[in-house]
Amino acid sequence: MNITIINGSHRLEGNCAKFVAAAKSIFESNYHAVKIFNLINLDIKLCTGCLLCEDGKECLLHDDFSMLIEPALKESDIIIMATPTYFNMPSAAMVNYIDRTNKMCDYFLENHKKCLFYLVGQTDVETIREAYNCLHSFGEIMEMEEISEPIIQVARMPEEVSYNVLNILKKI
Repeated sequence: MNITIINGSHRLEGNCAKFVAAAKSIFESNYHAVKIFNLINLDIKLCTGCLLCEDGKECLLHDDFSMLIEPALKESDIIIMATPTYFNMPSAAMVNYIDRTNKMCDYFLENHKKCLFYLVGQTDVETIREAYNCLHSFGEIMEMEEISEPIIQVARMPEEVSYNVLNILKKI
């Protein structure tokens, strides 16, 4: 199985990074291929809203999204999105990633993918769930199947990824 993990955190040693490392370890130990994209390290331009992609034309933006992420998404069986939450929303890097997938909408509708969402925030679970609603709507629009309830963590995660999170990942 091919798994792509999109890390929308700006902190490469934070809670999302710990989750991504644990997920990678579990999946690779079960012989799955895993690709990780730390959005903060990539050159992903902002969507200009030109709508060429909606007319079936090629996107004008040629960057790490089109050259690295898009091919990986097409190869993926499961797409995992990990993001911190700010002001009840996913990170700006994650929102930009979502915007850029607009060009792939037809592809996703024809090639159903599975997905899992991991969210962490320095607030209560219900507030973090509001950010999840954004990701959930994205998944519904792209007709992705959520393979689990979202994994929601209140920061700060202990050094070890929690037992509950590991059990969810092992069931995938």
